[in-house]
Amino acid sequence: MPPGRERRQSARAAAAANTQEVDDRPLKRRRITHGDGAGSLDRPTGVVRPQHSIVIELDSDEDSASPTPAPAHDPSRESQAVDHAPPDLGIVRAYPLAQPSSCFNGWEQPADVELSSEMDALENLLAHLRVQQVGQPEDFDFVELDDFTVYRPPDVRLHHDMCTLSRLQVLGTDKLLFDGTLAVNGHRHFVQGVPFSTLTIDYDDDVRFDTRKRACIQSFRGQRANVWYRLGTPAHEYRRYYNPFNWVATFTALFLEYLEQQGCKLVTLADFRSRFLDWLQASHGSLPEITAWLAQCKLKDFRSSVIANFDYLNKECHSLGLVPVRLWVEVNPADLRAIPKQVNDELKTVVTPFVYDMFKDMYFATHLKQKTASNGLLSEIATRKRSMALTPLNSRPTTLPTVTDVVTVEGRLVIRPGDVVQIPQDPNSTWRGLDAWFVYVQDVRGEHMDVIWLYHSSHTTLDELAYYPFQNELFMSDNCRCGQDAEPIYQVIRKVDVRWFPTDPNSVSQTEFFVRQKYRSVLEDFVTLRSSDFNCECHLDNDIAQWEKCCATYSIGDYVLFREGVSDDHALFRLR
Repeated sequence: MPPGRERRQSARAAAAANTQEVDDRPLKRRRITHGDGAGSLDRPTGVVRPQHSIVIELDSDEDSASPTPAPAHDPSRESQAVDHAPPDLGIVRAYPLAQPSSCFNGWEQPADVELSSEMDALENLLAHLRVQQVGQPEDFDFVELDDFTVYRPPDVRLHHDMCTLSRLQVLGTDKLLFDGTLAVNGHRHFVQGVPFSTLTIDYDDDVRFDTRKRACIQSFRGQRANVWYRLGTPAHEYRRYYNPFNWVATFTALFLEYLEQQGCKLVTLADFRSRFLDWLQASHGSLPEITAWLAQCKLKDFRSSVIANFDYLNKECHSLGLVPVRLWVEVNPADLRAIPKQVNDELKTVVTPFVYDMFKDMYFATHLKQKTASNGLLSEIATRKRSMALTPLNSRPTTLPTVTDVVTVEGRLVIRPGDVVQIPQDPNSTWRGLDAWFVYVQDVRGEHMDVIWLYHSSHTTLDELAYYPFQNELFMSDNCRCGQDAEPIYQVIRKVDVRWFPTDPNSVSQTEFFVRQKYRSVLEDFVTLRSSDFNCECHLDNDIAQWEKCCATYSIGDYVLFREGVSDDHALFRLR
């Protein structure tokens, strides 16, 4: 059987993967800690990047658990919470909501606020507003909107997902919905799914930096009644969308003022490298709102802010009749004319002689042009390669050691774990490349051995057509033959001498092979060989393999749920 691209599994692992059964052994909690404090961990299968904490009753007899929200996340108290949690509780930090909480089953309206339609709420609130008005009525009425969330309507892509207000009227987003509490002088109504398409920011000097007074939205019903909803405090789950919008809104106010003062048609992207900050500190540096705003971004160069928020800035500029023509041709993705189109004088891909030799026999070789780097650059490359323990520059090509398909040792070979051996090629195999097949022995069980395939470069995506200079290099793979598919020992032709983890191929004898990389057959790429690669998935009970995979998957402070005493693929459970 050829070293196929499918991952082999033992009968035990395959059965566990198919049934995914969970026995009744109690769940425990475990925290990933620094170095020695972590000990030997069960194999991780996933990670949750936490935002806030909830306590889940893992062994509850109830049909459904009711997670109890914990206080705002405080990393300094995190270990105390874990250490003092009862044995039958697990502390898990969950992802923040992507949709409003009102979209989920079990949501309950605020207990102290009446749930109303927008029409009923407006009728009631405006009646209270009229009673208190003195003199001539205003052109517009303002109603306070608090505890609000803004999200996409149900008939669009990513429906019901919360989004920032800067998306409105940008790139085809013509309408959004909001939930929240409408209030006038203590009279409050909670409304849901109210559509709106108008957002206004007051750029007057007295309110433009006041995040509780400058932003208003107007629904379709509010437009008919000349009513604006003034945005106050967002709902808890919407803060991570509204706070960045407030930053952008302040930047927009400063951006527009800068255009007015410096000359709208004269401003270019270079102004925002340093001159914008100099102007800002001279004009508004004493304001605490600006000091706090600058502390949020810690920027000195605001060019990236202009580019990242171009669509929203463009909308606001057009609404006020301030269009920075020279700046826009530098950053508008649809109209980049600041740099004239250059003639492409080089029609081929420029590569080094080493790369050219690798691919000169491939079908695309006519599109390659080799070019030698300068001596100074070559010296820098050689120094960097040495510092990173990479293949030295100008290493000489190596040759393939003698390969035979005839047993070269009389008598019985003694095969041990850790040996590299050659086995016969399957005559019916369609596997291309070097005729010799090599395997790494993980375990010996009687007359059979569990093995991991070792590939020659011709067995990988390099194929036989590509030139690879180090012909005595083998690659550890992610394919194995274990359990009932184990290789019989009597098929072994010979043991093979192998050097592990060399940095210089020329330091290896021409009669030896060497292995320093792993070929991942599913991803079809090459990665640096690690100690955990000497055990396949079927043999991951090995402590070192578990620990290395755990370190690659988890970060210090993450939490996992595991089932005590279980050693199969479901010892740990992915937290979703």
